[in-house]
Amino acid sequence: MATRTEVLAVRPKAGKLGGDRIFYTGMAAAFLLAVFAAFGGRYYLRAFTAAPPLPPYVHIHAAVFTGWVLLFFAQAALVAAGASACTGGWASPGACSRG
Repeated sequence: MATRTEVLAVRPKAGKLGGDRIFYTGMAAAFLLAVFAAFGGRYYLRAFTAAPPLPPYVHIHAAVFTGWVLLFFAQAALVAAGASACTGGWASPGACSRG
């Protein structure tokens, strides 16, 4: 005899922030601040110092990593705002505009 169990997913309304949404958005913001604190003097604020120039591969690495960190924060913020359809991935880049 087989028993079938259904699990219904309950999503909080878009206007309300649940504990998980606040936690993940806060952790993404903390990660963003930690990256700036760690690399601010060595890279982001380097133009304001008399440090020697960096090789191009360092700039490419920094741009890719910075972009990833910003996308991570943006995804957490979009989910917290209830716009999780906008975080569908590369396969649905126009998901936010579909209304």
